[in-house]
Amino acid sequence: MKLFKYLGVAFESIRAHKLRAMLTMLGIIIGVAAVLVTVGIGSGAAVSITERIESSGTNLLTISAGSRGSTAGSALTLGDATALMNTGRFPNLKLVVPQYSSSATLTNGASEGSYTVVGTTGKLCLRQKSYGCIRQFSEHGRGGRQRECGGDRRYRRK
Repeated sequence: MKLFKYLGVAFESIRAHKLRAMLTMLGIIIGVAAVLVTVGIGSGAAVSITERIESSGTNLLTISAGSRGSTAGSALTLGDATALMNTGRFPNLKLVVPQYSSSATLTNGASEGSYTVVGTTGKLCLRQKSYGCIRQFSEHGRGGRQRECGGDRRYRRK
């Protein structure tokens, strides 16, 4: 019977202090909504990251020069990539794709920005379509040492 007495006192208090009760309910609703949104964003990010990792394939191995966390050390060369392509020495490697990345300032008219530019062979475009490989560098561009952008002719490096 004490339970009914306590509930009666609680409802009387709510009726007597309507504004306080409404603000308390509003706070609870906003808090629950914030938690749900945060969990939803976290779950979406986790799914996105998992999809990006899985799109690389389950048998992808990346080799970098130097030790973990070190920026010093020798760089890998095109000769290293050629050596890894030797199927006699490395029969389990199906595809070797060397790449080089550097930062560059790209301009388009009055717009300018600093970006990371990645250069690689066409094999990467065949393996991973999400990199946005639209076209390869032309033989004329490489022979004439012209600076080209593989994707859009509007963007040129100065």
